[in-house]
Amino acid sequence: MINQTRLLIDAGNSRIKWTIADEKSHFDTIKSHSDLGSALDAWKGLSKPTQVWLASVRDKQFSKELSSAIKTLWALSINEISSSRQLLCVTNAYPEPEQLGCDRWAAMLAAYNQEKSSVLVVSLGTAMTIDAIDANGFHLGGLICPGMYLQQQALNAGTNVSCIPELKGPGGVKLFAASTAEGIIAGSTHAISALIDKAYQDRIEQEANTICYLAGGDAEKIKDTLQCPYIIEPYLVLKGIALIAAAE
Repeated sequence: MINQTRLLIDAGNSRIKWTIADEKSHFDTIKSHSDLGSALDAWKGLSKPTQVWLASVRDKQFSKELSSAIKTLWALSINEISSSRQLLCVTNAYPEPEQLGCDRWAAMLAAYNQEKSSVLVVSLGTAMTIDAIDANGFHLGGLICPGMYLQQQALNAGTNVSCIPELKGPGGVKLFAASTAEGIIAGSTHAISALIDKAYQDRIEQEANTICYLAGGDAEKIKDTLQCPYIIEPYLVLKGIALIAAAE
């Protein structure tokens, strides 16, 4: 029997993350790139995978360029994920299921199938999204707001503030800051963490065993300001892609 390998790609707004999964959906090393060119350079050193799977929130032009590159590299077509009505015991709340971001869908499938209980799935990237799934696998809906960096950029664009602050590491974000840069960091960080805490509180009032998952690049930056318990899974989307690929 020939072992199958799958190239799994999560093309977010800011980063392209990928890994190689085996036929049992297991994977270890995850790579991240800021642009398609550097990702392609890395893939040139790989053995040809059996399949390529993509979850992308980027525009159609990106998908077209990626598809052309994969065909040139390996003569393979891309399996591009889109959200569906129901899959892997999860039912989508959207009246038009395909309107739900495929990255959110993949993350929800991964979290719910890992726990088989009520979950809150928080993605902390360019945008922040929070999705709630009940113990029976029904998606209750979600919310979307600007992530930390977008909030900080909005202040720079809409006011006379002219600094883009940098958060040097996790923890230590005071509620009240003594400088403009630190105040912007504190404001965006605590605004996001307060919203997560509110969403979690709402869910545990309905289902006390709700588990909160944090995914995305900013999870480490806000975790110490949260009141609610959480599990950090930075690559939840890739786990979801692996499950979807294995289910096909």
